[in-house]
Amino acid sequence: RKQGMLQKLDKSQLPNFKDMDPDLLNRPYDPHNEYSVPYLWGTVGIVVNSKYIPVNSVTSWADLWKPQYNNDLIMLNDMRMVFSIALMKLGYSINDTNPDHIKQAYLELVKLMPNIKLFNSDSADNLYIDEDGIIGMNFNGDTFRDIAENPNLKYIYPKEGFPVWIDNVAIPKGAPHLQNAYKFINFIMRPDIAKEIAMSQYYSSPNLAADKLLPADWRTNPMVNPSESVLKRGQSQLDLVDDADAIYAKYWESLKIGG
Repeated sequence: RKQGMLQKLDKSQLPNFKDMDPDLLNRPYDPHNEYSVPYLWGTVGIVVNSKYIPVNSVTSWADLWKPQYNNDLIMLNDMRMVFSIALMKLGYSINDTNPDHIKQAYLELVKLMPNIKLFNSDSADNLYIDEDGIIGMNFNGDTFRDIAENPNLKYIYPKEGFPVWIDNVAIPKGAPHLQNAYKFINFIMRPDIAKEIAMSQYYSSPNLAADKLLPADWRTNPMVNPSESVLKRGQSQLDLVDDADAIYAKYWESLKIGG
């Protein structure tokens, strides 16, 4: 949007937009949703294998620093997500741009490195399912899907808070088939289609009418439909100013090479 690469949406061509959850609209990255429409949303939390770790013994990101988890943690290979847990542990926002706070978060992650077995976003699911990893971080929907293959896996919303993300669809400026783009976006917002998308991807739908069509065990499952009280602890990731992004990137590189 800031780079002028997106087409402003004509909402009159998107009648199904009326079913979007207002709590997931009007975010800072797109005020009034002039350019984008939510598609799926979810969270990042802690995964534990209850066969090896008592679930009640892990309630916060800070627990991941315990020495008993030496070389056990599976972490997402994602700079912002990994820094988020250290920032929240310190009581800061996941969008903090204060250089001193970013450095503090980096130093916390350096302390965590002996516990980290692997940074992996592509095959973390297999590691948890096969029990090559017994504790770490992951996306809620991926964990929801993994539990079908390994029911020992549990998903925890840390008490310090957790990242909330929203995937969106948008139309590039100059799209050669503009009307088809509108038809497609309106189609995936149709309640029955949005429901099928959510169930096939194991993530939450931003479509309130689609939610009503979900099976009861989906609607009441806190992993994909956390309560309002839990969601209050969630923080949405925002775009960083270039200077702050460069600081994060410098420390991320140092962390990954062991420094």
